[in-house]
Amino acid sequence: MKAIIVSPSLNPALNVSGVSAVTQFIIDHCTEVEYTHFALGRADHERGGWRRLPALYRRIRAWRNLLKENPGTLVHYNFPLSRFSILRDPFFIYIVRKAGNPLVIHVHGGFYLKEGKIPWGLDKILQWAFKGEDPIVVLSETERRIMEHHGVKNVEVLPNCVPLDNAKSFQHQVPEGPLSIGYLGRIAKTKGMSEFLQACRNLRAKAIPFNLGLAGCEENEGEYVPVFAREFRENFNYHGIVHGNAKDTFLEHTDVFVLPSYFEGLPMSLLESMSFGCVPVVTNVGSVSTVVEDGINGILIEPHNAQAVTEAIARLHADRELWQRLSKRAKETVFEKFSPDKYARSLMTIYEKLAQK
Repeated sequence: MKAIIVSPSLNPALNVSGVSAVTQFIIDHCTEVEYTHFALGRADHERGGWRRLPALYRRIRAWRNLLKENPGTLVHYNFPLSRFSILRDPFFIYIVRKAGNPLVIHVHGGFYLKEGKIPWGLDKILQWAFKGEDPIVVLSETERRIMEHHGVKNVEVLPNCVPLDNAKSFQHQVPEGPLSIGYLGRIAKTKGMSEFLQACRNLRAKAIPFNLGLAGCEENEGEYVPVFAREFRENFNYHGIVHGNAKDTFLEHTDVFVLPSYFEGLPMSLLESMSFGCVPVVTNVGSVSTVVEDGINGILIEPHNAQAVTEAIARLHADRELWQRLSKRAKETVFEKFSPDKYARSLMTIYEKLAQK
């Protein structure tokens, strides 16, 4: 089987994206499919806004040409529900439908998935994008219920998955000294970086020792990393963009994974960190609660709450038995629920049902 799969760049040196990580995972594990990747979305170093219009025009032309060269080829379209994606992606989806290619729309969270008050114009665009019989893939039963509530008909649940080979043999030991706190992903305000920064200040004020590591690319260069570096000096390390063995090493040295996002789907970085036994302290947004159970395999907090981040880390610092229990169960959760082989089989079933129509 051949398929075209759409996402931002798959080069982690150019683009830090959970959607790209999912796409690379699919290409690596669905070996029965010969994928052609179509890159859509700006690289981390590129400017956004109106400056993207010439590049967007070029991608539209390339998209039309690719579909013309591949008539009848299945299209796997990754669609994060951010404002810009909602304005851009339905047009690319329209071109697929007009060309007559079979289409799978893979939804990846975003602010507008669970937001109750979607602007009228964006809501109408989404209603059009999700109309018809195209299978809509979501990350959890929670997202399925939301989609069906809005009248979407053909919804399939496929939770994200991560490679587990390297994490399998790693055993996370109970930290004896200061906890190593880590964040992996896009470094941006919407990821809760302001609350994370304030929580670290609070911990310092309480004389709670910790080491801090950030890995990823800043959305706005100089907004957060220099502030962390200036305030926490020898206790702070910025690892830049990590992938492969460097990412594994980062997670092996992280005791607590903090993700205080304002919105999410099902973050790949969360699953990756849990697979290495990092204890997640994460906001209860998107489909996160389908994986993290508060007090069982991690700690759930509410968004926009630096004090909650502070209290969670302070609790883990004071109670290493709690850390050990949550760490052990975090790893078990990922290995029990997120099998790469099962993921590949489930996706192939969706493809095959579509091909039979």
